[in-house]
Amino acid sequence: MRVFVYGTLKKGFCNHHLLENQKFLGTTRTAPQFDIFAFDKSNPFPIMTEGTERVSGEVYEVDDTAIKRLDALESEGRLYHRVVIDTENFGKCNAYLFRHPHGRHRVGIHRNEDGSLRWEIV
Repeated sequence: MRVFVYGTLKKGFCNHHLLENQKFLGTTRTAPQFDIFAFDKSNPFPIMTEGTERVSGEVYEVDDTAIKRLDALESEGRLYHRVVIDTENFGKCNAYLFRHPHGRHRVGIHRNEDGSLRWEIV
């Protein structure tokens, strides 16, 4: 499965380790249908929503184990939706869109039972 990443999953950023052993296909931009911004000053993680701009990012071919890790990171179904988007160089790819594009909702960091942390809408 192809995945388009635009934030902390890109090379050199803090969550890129989740894409180790996955095949890097290259860089690209989305169709002009999205916007990207920081959630807020205290939680400056990037958010991609429906909009009117092109977003630059990277595309990876990922296996089922990696997609499960990415879904967990992005709180797929809670904070983000994994959707299929169009890209310039790689055609259709999966990407994570912020679930609430019509407002900046507050999120908090919550600790899972195993001690790991997750973002959650509060």
